[in-house]
Amino acid sequence: MPGTGKTTFIAALWHLLTSNEISSKFVLNDLIGDRTHLESIADTWRRCEEVPRTSMAAETKVSMYVKDTRTNEVAILHFPDFSGESFEQQLLFKILYIRIS
Repeated sequence: MPGTGKTTFIAALWHLLTSNEISSKFVLNDLIGDRTHLESIADTWRRCEEVPRTSMAAETKVSMYVKDTRTNEVAILHFPDFSGESFEQQLLFKILYIRIS
């Protein structure tokens, strides 16, 4: 899945939840993960620059707790910001495992 925009999606979502530019049904309630990483990729996205691909060495996991402003219910969104190569590698291992089983 390289080049599909996984990190770009996370950057845009972080901007939506933290900028208060657009009224949203959801607000950020809590975060588990690297806020610095999210700010960095969101800043790149805000400048309309291409968000750099996540390298296998820079992979990170983020969990955003978002609250529905109408119901006060909280949902947890887990985002593994993995490289596309990691996804492909996992798929390849799964296919090989199925074939040899």
